[in-house]
This record gives sequence, structure tokens and C-alpha cells, in this order.
Amino acid sequence: MKWQMRVLIALGFLCSAVLLYLPVLDGDWVFDDVRLISTNDWLWRSFDGPTDEINDWIQVLSQPDPSVDEVRIGFRPLRFISYRIDVLHAAMWGIDGPHHSGATIPFHLHNVLLHGIAALLLFCLIQAIFPKGGWKLSVMLAAVFLVHLVQTEAVAWISGRRDVLFGVFYLSALLVAVGGGE
Repeated sequence: MKWQMRVLIALGFLCSAVLLYLPVLDGDWVFDDVRLISTNDWLWRSFDGPTDEINDWIQVLSQPDPSVDEVRIGFRPLRFISYRIDVLHAAMWGIDGPHHSGATIPFHLHNVLLHGIAALLLFCLIQAIFPKGGWKLSVMLAAVFLVHLVQTEAVAWISGRRDVLFGVFYLSALLVAVGGGE
């Protein structure tokens, strides 16, 4: 398959994911989103430069005592790093806190794009496992994954980021394991 076709398929999956989950992009904070993100002052602190940011993360990661602050309850470092990236993107868009209009958009968009990437990785994995099956089979199976209702909670709830991140890393590892990540 030519690289242009792969790029077209990748863009197709990402655009399809955004279109499919467009209604959730401006959704509210729900359930665990409130405790993990919107009321988490540590995530919403101001950005004082990369050195201070790294020092803050070193402090959080080196002090595992959950009674110290809210950020360590249910703490999964990669998920919280991704939330912090969303907060920094929100600040670039002029969103200064969780109660600002549109504060959830960067978080939801991040989940949706990760889900689109997971579908793309599944496409690549199926291509690697069944090279003679053709790209149409790979597109069809990955599209079913993309639109399947079982994914809705993980993609639509911001706190479901852990599941979407898991899917991306798991599919990436499988792709490398079968030799399709060359």
C-alpha cells in the first residue's frame, strides 16, 4: 500500500473519531472528572516555566504519601501528565480554570484523538497479522472498533483517559511484537 493511502486512512480515522464524538466535546465534568480534574488545584496551577514544571512533577512522584494532597488519590502518572498537558493547552486558548466556558473541550478532544489513534493502530496491526487480507478488511475492522458503543464511556468521560491511553499503548506494543511497527 502506498504511503499516500496510509496517510489518507490515518486522516480518515482521526476525522471520523472527531465527527463521531463531536457532541461530547463541550460536555460537562461528570463523575470522576470532578474529583480528578476540575477540583484539582494542582493540575490548574499556573505555568511558571519548564524547570518549575519538572520540579513540581519530581516532587509529586517522589512523595508517594496520598495524604499529602488530592493529586495522588488514584494517581496514574501518565494520565495526570496528559491532563496537565490539556490544562496547558486550555491556558493557551485563554481558558484559565475549570469553570471557564469550554474548559472541557481540550480534555475531550484529547480523548477523541487518542481513540482515533487507537483505531489507526488496530488497522496497522490487522494489516501486519493478515497481510493478504487486504486493506479493506483492516479498515472495516478498525472502523467497527472506532464506532463500537463499548468505547463510548472511555472516550466521552475525561476520567476514562486511562482506558484510551491503555488501548493506544497496548496496540502499539502488539504492533511492535508482530513486527508491524517497522
